[in-house]
Amino acid sequence: GTGNIVIRNNNADVETIPVGDARVSIASDSIVTINPANDLPNAGSISVVIAANTFRDLAGNNYAGNAAAPWRFRTRDTEPPVL
Repeated sequence: GTGNIVIRNNNADVETIPVGDARVSIASDSIVTINPANDLPNAGSISVVIAANTFRDLAGNNYAGNAAAPWRFRTRDTEPPVL
């Protein structure tokens, strides 16, 4: 496929990765690894948006994208408190 994977923190773009980039690997028809250039931010509110047609399965079907419902998760706060 063609398209981009956008990683956001608090709705601000952190990184845009083209699907053909070396930071995206496809191990099988169902396992995709995305390796951003930088670590995700501490205590972040992360979302991952994948454009339509970014991936294509073995049958030739294009991925519909997830812009309407991005993957969302939070990263841990690993910074020690300042006293």
